Amino acid sequence: MKAKQTLKGAELQDGDIVCFQKAADGKSSEPRPSDADRESLSLLTNQLTLTDTNDSSLSSKISVSDRIDDARVFYDFLLHKRVIRFHPHPKNVDAEIAPFELTLSSKHTYDQFAARVGEKLGVSPTHLRFWTVNQTTGNPKTNVKRAQSQTLQNVLNPPYSTFSNNNQRSDALYFEILDISLSELDTKKALKIIWLSEGITKEVSRFLIALGPF
Repeated sequence: MKAKQTLKGAELQDGDIVCFQKAADGKSSEPRPSDADRESLSLLTNQLTLTDTNDSSLSSKISVSDRIDDARVFYDFLLHKRVIRFHPHPKNVDAEIAPFELTLSSKHTYDQFAARVGEKLGVSPTHLRFWTVNQTTGNPKTNVKRAQSQTLQNVLNPPYSTFSNNNQRSDALYFEILDISLSELDTKKALKIIWLSEGITKEVSRFLIALGPF
């Protein structure tokens, strides 16, 4: 609604509902965000780009804000709001970490919801990998591929319906804390080594190592 517009000009009638918001202190004179910013929820979370880094202090530099200063962005968030339960991966995460829930938007990109989980755990989001959850067994199913166009909606409800997708929970994910960044892990290939101490008759142990490109 325009400030100088009459009620008749705004086509307001009995029963119509008018929503208003209180301007943030000291920010009333700042320019309003564009429609593109509202649609992308850029005011809800900081945009993050996961890159190769060994800087363990990165997590302390990340600031994710839940404050929404725009009414339309707020109602858009309510429309796409989802409560997701995150479970620690049983084989790769300390068992003392308890499952937790986060309120997210289905529009969140991979980097955005990774930042929220990283903030909750106090770790860098670059060292997090996520897994879908098997609906029947409750075990980790497949690891989630990071992509620029990947959103929480696509992760939990894949656009292509198959039997594999139908057997996936749409309200939960497993998380894995990596020793190296996810982008660095993607450049490596797993190699299984079997140690035979006495010819080929006795197997002593098995090793699984990750090697980089040659």
